[in-house]
Amino acid sequence: KRSPSDLDSVVARRVTTTRAYAPGTPSIWHRLFASALLVFALFLGYAPASQAQVAQLGTSTSLYQSTAGVTHSLGSVTVPAGNSRVLIVTASHAGYQDVVSVSFGGTPMTKAIERDDGSVAVDSVWSLALGSSASSTSGNVVAQFATPTISTPTPPRESFLAATSFTGVDQGVPISATNGTNNPGGSNLGSSLTLTSASGDLALDIFDGFRSTGPVTPSVVAGQTLLTSGGGAITGTSPGQAGYALSTKPGAAPNVTLGWTSNAEAMIHIAVNLKAAPLCPSTVVTNGNDAGVGSLRQIIADACVGSTITFQAGVSTVTLTRAEPLINK
Repeated sequence: KRSPSDLDSVVARRVTTTRAYAPGTPSIWHRLFASALLVFALFLGYAPASQAQVAQLGTSTSLYQSTAGVTHSLGSVTVPAGNSRVLIVTASHAGYQDVVSVSFGGTPMTKAIERDDGSVAVDSVWSLALGSSASSTSGNVVAQFATPTISTPTPPRESFLAATSFTGVDQGVPISATNGTNNPGGSNLGSSLTLTSASGDLALDIFDGFRSTGPVTPSVVAGQTLLTSGGGAITGTSPGQAGYALSTKPGAAPNVTLGWTSNAEAMIHIAVNLKAAPLCPSTVVTNGNDAGVGSLRQIIADACVGSTITFQAGVSTVTLTRAEPLINK
């Protein structure tokens, strides 16, 4: 951070350098133009650019499992190194109506949306901001379900968990919009959902279909990218077949629409919009932790060149349990 007198000396040095390389003796207009260019460059250096671009990190990990009890896990999930990372988990169950919690490596995740079909199944989307890191982050995803289906004395045991990592996502508000729908009965059911979005954002959805016999085959509408899918037989008093599939679609202003076609006889469809991070994120330290979102270490790692770091009211002490943060910008 430089004082006005420091900036004056920089301007003087830059103007002198320009004169040295210009042929002949520069006029006053040359000098004014050089000074104007420098001031404009300094202004750009301190002003944040608009938005980053949300993109997938690595590949999705998913598992369709038949497990007794309310706790279902997805092991060995790795979030690759990257900037402004967010982990998105979809947690679904064929025999429970509520998703109580989802965690990654023991850290609770935030529920963005949950929808059940009013009968025997539920789907949900959860997020966890992981900041920027030069190394990967690994852990197990654990989901807790509740409220077994009342209409079936022996509820289905099957769940579907999927985890996908993204970069370039706003760390304060990773999910800016949600939408969901369901249809408890019909034939060849498809769905379409619209989300408020913007250029640089990324929309993500999960389609959950059911058939009494034969596999469910959901297909994405043109313009969407299939992330992962799974499914199989459903056990319990009301057997059948379940089919799950996730997709993404680039955001666009003012909204984006995601759709599916399928041979399902019942379905749930939910979607979220991943908000792009500002290219120059917030530089306010919001806690005294050694690391993580809002910590001094993370703010320094994410800050743009020329940024000024400040501390939120009430943050008077930062406790470091590792090496001092590297300031190299």
